[in-house]
Amino acid sequence: MSYKEMAKLFSLTDRGIRLIANKYNLKIRNGNEQYNVNKDFFKSWTNEMAWVLAMIYTDGCIHDTVGNRSFDIAQKDTNILHKIRDLLGSNHKIIDGYKNRSACLNIGSTEMVNDLKSYGMTPNKSRSIKFPDVPELYLPHFIRGVIDGDGWVKPKGSVLNVTSASKDFAESLCNVFKSWGLNSEIRTQTSDAGTTIYRIWVIGIFSVWKLSSIIYHNCGDLYIDYKRKRMEYNQSRIKRVYDRIKDETDFDRISNIIRYYS
Repeated sequence: MSYKEMAKLFSLTDRGIRLIANKYNLKIRNGNEQYNVNKDFFKSWTNEMAWVLAMIYTDGCIHDTVGNRSFDIAQKDTNILHKIRDLLGSNHKIIDGYKNRSACLNIGSTEMVNDLKSYGMTPNKSRSIKFPDVPELYLPHFIRGVIDGDGWVKPKGSVLNVTSASKDFAESLCNVFKSWGLNSEIRTQTSDAGTTIYRIWVIGIFSVWKLSSIIYHNCGDLYIDYKRKRMEYNQSRIKRVYDRIKDETDFDRISNIIRYYS
């Protein structure tokens, strides 16, 4: 908000706002400083919109109070924030040194916050958020964003998991994985604060690789590089399995070959 906007909101003069800002070393943008953003970005589904929406679902939040209707995305990888900012047609500043030393992109727009709310986003969403109704065409891009935000992949690509505090979101995500023919399950643990944490697992090199073939299809450069490399780690190994079994007719022999390479 600018000095003039804050002065009007709190019934103070511009000078009063400046004195408070200087006293507490607060940075307030100049009223002449203009930020741009494509406010229609979330109004229709695209590959890019699905990925960004998932990044906000996992690594972001919305603020919906008088004087602050905005959304944040925090990421350790600032390159990802630059990609998101470009997709949004924004020139907002990326703030370094945010929580846990992450960088943060904050964009103020009542219209965009309302659009995000229409997909199920709420303030303080961690335990209550529900899986959105994503059209099937864009579901791989949304899932890629979920993994980029809250996913962990074992370095050699044998397992991955996504962490969530929402039971509804966890169960819906697991159902998507299973519908894609993946070996997936949910495991729970209790945090130090006594809340239940859900980890949605994809288990086995074949399931992890199959998932990678789904979510990285036609994705451009919208992904976290090291996670993709880990998920595709066993690609050549799986090709060798296929070459060994493609002409086999003995089921037991096929099973033995798969177990050998697993």
